[in-house]
Amino acid sequence: MKIYKNICWLTLALLMNILSGCSDIESPTVDSVLPKDILHEVRVSTSSVRMKLGDSLKLDPLMFAVDGTQLDVANIDQITWSSSNSENVTVDSSGLIIGWKVSASPINITVSVKYNLVTKTHRIPVYVTSEQLDITSIKLVALDSQKITSRTFPGVNSLRRYPRVRIDLYQEDSIVQSGLNLPLTVPPGVTLQYIPAERVFYVFRTDGVTGKFNIKLSGNMYGNEVGDSLEFISLYSAYSRHSQVGYKATFFEDVNSPFGLGISIDSSAWYDAIDRSISYIMQPCAIIIFDVYGRELFDFVPLLYNQMFSYPKIDIVFDDSANVSDCNSSNPDMSTYEPEVIGGNVYGWSPFKKVIRKSSTIGEVNWYMRDAETKEPIGISGKYIARELEI
Repeated sequence: MKIYKNICWLTLALLMNILSGCSDIESPTVDSVLPKDILHEVRVSTSSVRMKLGDSLKLDPLMFAVDGTQLDVANIDQITWSSSNSENVTVDSSGLIIGWKVSASPINITVSVKYNLVTKTHRIPVYVTSEQLDITSIKLVALDSQKITSRTFPGVNSLRRYPRVRIDLYQEDSIVQSGLNLPLTVPPGVTLQYIPAERVFYVFRTDGVTGKFNIKLSGNMYGNEVGDSLEFISLYSAYSRHSQVGYKATFFEDVNSPFGLGISIDSSAWYDAIDRSISYIMQPCAIIIFDVYGRELFDFVPLLYNQMFSYPKIDIVFDDSANVSDCNSSNPDMSTYEPEVIGGNVYGWSPFKKVIRKSSTIGEVNWYMRDAETKEPIGISGKYIARELEI
């Protein structure tokens, strides 16, 4: 028994010695990496290539760090080039491309770069033509206004709300080709959509940022780097849907109804489907829309509300209603609206059709709804802010 205790104490002493010895061993640490050393984006020395059959062009990778600085390509860990169709265009390990076959559609050349354990890829389109076109310049053509809003008023064709841009190739003052689909550079928050049938780009902005910005184009045309840019300006919103008011309604099966449906309407309280915590910043004289909640339900079976139900009339009262408004009509499609109210209140509205309101007031505008007969508020209110653009 005594021997057993000595062994236990010896084992414990050895274990303590091992544990204390481990405290002198430093674990490996990972050095902190600065933003200037982290690969964020890889590009190619040109945005697109148009080359003649049999010609070659050397492409170079460009690397940018998180802080925007350009990284030294000599420090690349690994680089890979590839072609989406090697029968038309080949690319070797150095980035040299050769056009072997005419391509009406773009051949994508992709570069993949590994730097400091981070891998990024980028691709550009390459077009191969049978002959070299006599091109002196490439131009971005603005087909509409170069003003854009983050939200615009509804129309019959939603795309027509937005400005269009076209890419043309020129020989001096004459167009050689029109409506090309080439990569364009835009700032964050701006989106471009190319419509092949129209051969144009539509310009969208949804982030609410205002001020000037540029759309840029560059490319290598038969060995020459060409480019162009267009300046646009982002304005405040041109419209806002500020209310969808009505009673909550539900349909149920009704065998006695000629429609096979019945409707249950909760007329105990008015309801507004728009989040009142949102207050959009608008342009002066922007279109403020007051809509109908659940209108599509009544449109589905129109005889139901014509024969069985009608809303009580309500007023919409604005705290700037006494101000003089110099707004002109600016909505291209008035078919779905009541006559617009310019600078005043809305009286006796029965919410089965949208109504719009415009005012030249600068600053915050508050409004509330009330019963048109009793003049008692119905518990629905809101506000919007009109602001001139400062550039």
